[in-house]
Amino acid sequence: VVHAAMAPHARARGHAAALAGYGARRPRDEDIALRVHHAEAAGLAADAAALAPAAARRAAATGDHREAARLLALALRGAPALDDEARAQLLERLSDELTLVNRHGEAIAAREQALAIHVTRGDLRAQGIAQRALARLCWFEEGAMGRCLRWAQRSIDSLAALPPSRELALSYSTMAHLR
Repeated sequence: VVHAAMAPHARARGHAAALAGYGARRPRDEDIALRVHHAEAAGLAADAAALAPAAARRAAATGDHREAARLLALALRGAPALDDEARAQLLERLSDELTLVNRHGEAIAAREQALAIHVTRGDLRAQGIAQRALARLCWFEEGAMGRCLRWAQRSIDSLAALPPSRELALSYSTMAHLR
C-alpha cells in the first residue's frame, strides 16, 4: 500500500537503492530475479539486461518458461552492444523458451535471427544446427511441411560440408521424421 502511494520517481529511487544494497557481490540464484525486478523498476535497463540471462536460466529451471522468454527478450533489447556470438546464443535460448510456451511464430523468428548471425560469421556447424531447429519448429505451423523439408535439407547440406558429426546424424533423423 505504501509503495503504491509513492510518487513514481520516489519508487524508482527506492528500487535503485534496493539494487545498490546488493553491492558488488555475485548474485545468488535466489535473488537474481529480484535484482532484475529492482533494475527494471528503477529504469536501469542496462543493469536489468545484464542480469536477465541468469534470471532466465533460473526461471527455466523452475519451469517458468514464459518468464524465461520475457527475460531473454529483455536481455536482447537492453544490451545492443552484445557481440554476435552472445546475441545468437540468447536468440537460440529465446527460441527454445518460446517453443515451450507454444509461441512458435516468435520462436521461428528468433531462430532465423540467430541463423542470420551464424551465416554472417560463416559458422557452418551453428548454421546446420539452427536450420535443423527451424525444420522442427516449422512442423508446428499448419501447411508448412514444404518449409520444414527445405530447412532439414539445408541443415544436412551445411553439416555435410564438415566431418561426420552427431549434428549431421540428427539432421538426417529430422529429415526422416518429417517424411
